[in-house]
Amino acid sequence: MKSLLDTPRYKKKGQKMNKIWQEHEKVFIKNNANILKDVELADRLSKMTGRKVTLQAVRKQRQKMGINKIPGRGRCRVVGQEENMNIQCSNTCGGCGDKCDGQD
Repeated sequence: MKSLLDTPRYKKKGQKMNKIWQEHEKVFIKNNANILKDVELADRLSKMTGRKVTLQAVRKQRQKMGINKIPGRGRCRVVGQEENMNIQCSNTCGGCGDKCDGQD
C-alpha cells in the first residue's frame, strides 16, 4: 500500500519545473537592479535568454539575492544606496533623479 509520503505533491504529469537561474542572469540583475525597474529587467532578460521571464520571477530572484529596492512607483534605487551617494535630495528632486513626493 502506498502512503501519502510516497506520492509527489507538486509534480504533475506534463508540468514543467522552475527554470534554474544562470550565473550571468544573476549578475545582470545585480548590476542593473539599481538603474532599471523590475519590469525592464524582466523584458531585457527575456530578450537576452529567448525565454519568457516574468516580473514576478525577477522580483523573487532579486529578493533571494538580498537586493531590496526603495518602495514607491518609478523608483529604481536599491536600499542602502542612499548612504553611498553624495547627493542630498531636496523637495525639487533635481539631484537624485527619482520621482519625489517631497518626503525625502
